[in-house]
Amino acid sequence: MILKAREFIIGFLLSISFHILGLSLFKIDLTTGFFIYLVLTLTGVFIPWIFFEYCKKVKHINPLEKVIFRCIICAHSYLIAKDETLTKCPMCGSLSDV
Repeated sequence: MILKAREFIIGFLLSISFHILGLSLFKIDLTTGFFIYLVLTLTGVFIPWIFFEYCKKVKHINPLEKVIFRCIICAHSYLIAKDETLTKCPMCGSLSDV
C-alpha cells in the first residue's frame, strides 16, 4: 500500500515538473496508436521469422550426383560423388576403391 502511494506521488510530481518545464508527451489518437502497436508487433514477429527461414541451411542432395557407398572395413554407409574412384571412410579413415 505504501509503495503504491509512493509511486503515485512520484508520478504526480514528475507530471507537474514536465508541465512546468513545458515538456509533454506527444498526443496521438486511438487509431494511430493501434496502428503503431500493430506494425511494431507484426514487425517483431515477421523479422525474426524471415531471418531464421533465410538462415536455415537445408542441403538438398541430388540423387543423380551421389551414390551410397559402404566401407569394407567398418561397414559404415556414406555418400560419395558418382565420379570418385578412391574414397576415404569418414568413420575409420580407410581408403577404398570404388
